[in-house]
Amino acid sequence: MSRLKAPHQFPASGCWLHFFNPMIAELVGLVGYDYAMIDMEHGAGTLDRVLPLVQAAQLGGAKALVRIPERDPRWVGRLMDVGADGVMVPMVNNAEEARAMAEACAYPPKGTRGMAPGVIRASGYGGEVESYVEHYREEFLLIVQIETVQAAHEARAIAEIDGVDVLFIGPYDFSAAVGFPGEPDHPDVQRQIREIAEIVKAAGKTLGGIPTDGTSIGNLYDQGYDLVLGGFDMIMLREAMQADAASHRECMGERHGR
Repeated sequence: MSRLKAPHQFPASGCWLHFFNPMIAELVGLVGYDYAMIDMEHGAGTLDRVLPLVQAAQLGGAKALVRIPERDPRWVGRLMDVGADGVMVPMVNNAEEARAMAEACAYPPKGTRGMAPGVIRASGYGGEVESYVEHYREEFLLIVQIETVQAAHEARAIAEIDGVDVLFIGPYDFSAAVGFPGEPDHPDVQRQIREIAEIVKAAGKTLGGIPTDGTSIGNLYDQGYDLVLGGFDMIMLREAMQADAASHRECMGERHGR
């Protein structure tokens, strides 16, 4: 891996990867997205399947982010070692949990990450140890998700934690948490989301989110979101296949009376 990596720049776009297919990951950057979000929480992927996606996304010109399957600090160091450009942590509820994840991103004495820069992919397999140790943290994004009622109440304290780079609002989980499951565009849900967003921006932190039926990608950028993860590879492929199948059925019906 080359040193130094290009810096993270916002506003930025991205999409979600659930197929765990390296060719799809490579396409992310080639088609113009800035970030690939490899989803271990809802995708069927293990750590050994994540590495090829990280490599492929970076080869295609996108930065590779990984949503870990659970709020466990041990995932962070492992994904930093393989060279991921950032990690998203689901269901961060309070400042204490956010601090634990931030500490997992840093070597002692500032943090708790295990130190083995001489053998990891992130340091060029030990070829660039000095440069990596100097710059590793500025090249990495820690993204914490705000998805619960408690997290909404604690948003200010979470945003103030040093080492938390991005606060990412999950509208679907949050809508369920506040009593409107499957209704991320409900006025009460949107009101609370706007309040959280204002807190994040006031704290000077990067704000992330995903579009909904009632809030488009453009709406999010207009509202000051910095990182918008729009498409899902699974959904985009399904919709393209559905459209193609429908086209076939229409043509067969016209020609054969079906």
